[in-house]
Amino acid sequence: SGSADATAIGQRMISAHATRQELKTLHEEAMSKFSALLNAEQLEKFKKLHERHEHDGVRRMHGFGHGF
Repeated sequence: SGSADATAIGQRMISAHATRQELKTLHEEAMSKFSALLNAEQLEKFKKLHERHEHDGVRRMHGFGHGF
């Protein structure tokens, strides 16, 4: 039938969380390695760009588009 098994849903939620954590760790490692390749000026620009990207991402998560 169309009903969902609560245990199966719970297991999928746990799995999804673990995957998000793994991706977050991989992303942080990649950004660290990439940052190490940059000179001081490039690193400063990259940090500003990354901060702006994170800020825009939070705005999108809360239903705001660009330009608001």
